Order: sequence, then structure tokens, then C-alpha cells
Amino acid sequence: MGEKLKQRNVLIAGGTGFIGQALTNLLLENGYKVKILSRIKQESKPGVDFFHWDTEAFEIDIAALEDLDIIVNLSGEDISKKRWSNNRKEKIIKSRVNSARTLYKPIKVMKNKPNAYISAGAIGIYGTVTSEIIYKEDDNFGIDFLADVCQEWESATQKFTPFTRTVVLRTGLALGKNHSIIKKILSTRKLGLISILGSGKQYMSWVHVEDVARAYLFAIENEEMNGAYNIVAPEHINHEGFIQKLRKKTGLLKKTPAIPAYMITSVFGNMSSLLLYGSRISSEKIRKAGFEFQYPGMDQALDDII
Repeated sequence: MGEKLKQRNVLIAGGTGFIGQALTNLLLENGYKVKILSRIKQESKPGVDFFHWDTEAFEIDIAALEDLDIIVNLSGEDISKKRWSNNRKEKIIKSRVNSARTLYKPIKVMKNKPNAYISAGAIGIYGTVTSEIIYKEDDNFGIDFLADVCQEWESATQKFTPFTRTVVLRTGLALGKNHSIIKKILSTRKLGLISILGSGKQYMSWVHVEDVARAYLFAIENEEMNGAYNIVAPEHINHEGFIQKLRKKTGLLKKTPAIPAYMITSVFGNMSSLLLYGSRISSEKIRKAGFEFQYPGMDQALDDII
């Protein structure tokens, strides 16, 4: 890893979200000053200054870009929050593309540009499928909705490459104590239920949220990093294996009937693909660059989360 930048001012777009909060805490622990772009006006706190922006109107408080070294863009609508109506799909795409465009316009004309633009991405770019392929960064992209979203997202990011180091971190399912998915799963413990969804054969390409935050810090400090990197734990596990480990960790060893795919589809519509399909993703590229996962396996992750 290269030496830390002498000036250590990082702007995080979408810094109030699940990953953004973990990254903010890590940056503060490592002596960085943090600026956060938020749609909701907030009071600044020690080490963190908040600035307002509106990506629908392409408006941004220019003060957020002053004395800036690194931009991290985590902004984007939660893809699992609601069913994917046509309006919802449009919002999911625009929230990602417009955030990059809102940042691009003023940065393009700045005299002192940031040293790096590091954007969130997603492993959905390979397609929402269950395949025996272990996808790497140079593999073909998928042809479904999420793949299209990710490709448009990365295309907007690539506009920064002519004038700054640009990195995309294609992240898998980020797990942590406060994640909504973990909360929902663990809430069923009171009923004694932790069920497999669909066939259970779909792979879960997951990563602990602390490792996601550490990957962003690694990308900030490693000036040799450019392009796309998959951020998923090295261990490959399918959904059935995950549920088995979860049952063991929670003490709910009794098996309950799997929830059929058709029931999940009837409730979630097209969004059910997030639950019913999944392939293995390789994180070899970033590990070869020197990054080490603190939670390489599901057992270690669940020990921390539960």
C-alpha cells in the first residue's frame, strides 16, 4: 500500500447510509477529515462537515469541493426497499447516474481536482443468475435489469478518468449488525423460524460491512489502484449453507420448510431475483493488490454480527 496522502480530506456522497456510516467511522479513526453530501440538511459534528445537494436538480454546495483530496460516491437508492415498478426502476438508475453527473460538472472545471474518484458499484453487473462460473472483473456483463443499472452506473463513473484516478468497487451483499436483512432474519427467531428461500442452491456473494469500509480506505491509500475490483468475501457459500450456519449460531437447529420460489415471486415480483439467484464472484484481484479480509468466512462474520 502506498503512503497516506498528506492532505486527508475525503468527501462522501451518500455517507449517511449503512456503508457510509462504517466508512466515516473508519476514516475518522485513521485521522481523516470527512465531508458528507446529504439531501437532508444536518449539523456538522467533530471531524465531519455536512453539505447539501440535490441530484435530481443537479445542485451541489460548491463549498463541499473545496480543499478536497478524495471523493467517494456511495449514493444510490436501495434496490431492495420496494418492488420494482417502472417508476422504481427509473429511480434506481437515476439515483446512481445523476449523483455522478452532479459531481462531474463542477469537478471538470476545477483547477485543483481531487486525487481520486472512488465509486460504489455492484456485482449485479454480471447478471442476476445462478451459474457455475466464478465471475472476475473482466468477464462479460449480464443482460438483465440490475446488470443494466450497474453498466450505466459505471459509464457515468468513467467520465472522471481523464482527470483523476478512478476506482469502482463492485460490492456484494454487505452484512453487519444493523443491516435490515439481518434484522429481518433474526426477528423470526421468536417464531423459531429460519427458512431457506427457493432451492437454496443460489450462491451468496457477501462481505462484512467492516471489510467494505476497509476496502474503500485501501483504495484511498493505494494510489496504484485503478478500474474495477470485486469486493466479496473469499469464501463461497450458497443460501442453504448460509441458513445452516445461521441456525447453528442462533441455536435454532430445527429445520423448517423452505419457502417456494413462486411464493417469493408473488410477493416481491421481479425483485425476487435478488433472493432466488446468485453466482460466485472472485475477489482475487483486490487480494493480489494486497488487501486482506478481516472476515474471510461466514463463521467469523456471524460470530461478530449475532
